[in-house]
Amino acid sequence: MTETTKQSLSSFQSIEELSEYLHRSISTLTLHSNSDNKEENLQKSVHDFYHHKAIDKNFPVPEGLPVHVAKSLETVYNLRRKDIINSVIKEKLVGSGHTLVENYDWKLKWVVGSSSLTSIREPICQIELICLTLGADLKPCGNSISFECDLEGVEKLIGALNSVKEKLSKS
Repeated sequence: MTETTKQSLSSFQSIEELSEYLHRSISTLTLHSNSDNKEENLQKSVHDFYHHKAIDKNFPVPEGLPVHVAKSLETVYNLRRKDIINSVIKEKLVGSGHTLVENYDWKLKWVVGSSSLTSIREPICQIELICLTLGADLKPCGNSISFECDLEGVEKLIGALNSVKEKLSKS
């Protein structure tokens, strides 16, 4: 951590204010952007510290920080450890070129007709996977994958997801 970062962390009026800032910072953990903005640089330094701490749990708090700041950094890390580790894993997965499904949305519709058939009467499931991938500029970008399937397709999808779940639980 730079001296400017140490001074910025030391300048918070109270431990509660510092703790609140650290929690907000963890909530915005993402792949790092290059910026000259003082606030973003402070947040980047906090992100870097927590990133290193997630990889090496014995990573020390930088020297020269007031005791209350060092204690807050450690306390917030211990409280949000799972979130920080998940963010680091997400960063590594996307950074290595993998697509990460962050969320999904699905709708079940009852189709009663189409342009080719006047009466179909079958359920159709529309699924949208909201994904995070590495863009052309080597920065994360969101995209979505949408598809439709009939009842047989839904059963195949559920079977495939159960198979993945079993394989993950064995490892």
